Amino acid sequence: QVAALQTMVDGFQSFAAYVSLLSQGLLGGLGFTNLIMTYFANPNINLTSFLRYYSPMAMVLNRYYYVLVCFALVAAINKYARNTMWDWKPYGSRQRAFDAVLVALYGIAFIISVVITPFDDLLSYNSMRIPDYYDMHLTEEFKDKLDIWHALSLTRMVTVFTAWFLASLEFSPISTMIY
Repeated sequence: QVAALQTMVDGFQSFAAYVSLLSQGLLGGLGFTNLIMTYFANPNINLTSFLRYYSPMAMVLNRYYYVLVCFALVAAINKYARNTMWDWKPYGSRQRAFDAVLVALYGIAFIISVVITPFDDLLSYNSMRIPDYYDMHLTEEFKDKLDIWHALSLTRMVTVFTAWFLASLEFSPISTMIY
């Protein structure tokens, strides 16, 4: 009985670890791809062209971010809790700092996702209701909110990519150099 329960718990932990790594990888890839699509693929794009391009997919991307960052944040918190239980062995305070940075990065990405959701909603619904809304006169208030959105969106992209990069370092040969 105990062996069967242990096998079941081990299987669940393996599955949870797989989902954790998968969500962190997908989220890092989404952040990197979104960074390229939004800022590097068309570096000289004007406001109208950006809104035409990005508005229809704003909510879809936001949903992907939100779901993946929730999984990644839970995974990072779970890892922190497991390492706390193991008293941070064998790496000690470096592991604690590493895990805390991952939790902080995914926490920041989660908060940003929640904060920019209303503007992503606005972009998507404007695109659906008034397909050419970006050709109309845009108010200064809208432009100011868009500037804030850009700053937060860029921060989220960099944050999730950095978190993925750090998480990947831990499970690579270079991890022996970190610790």
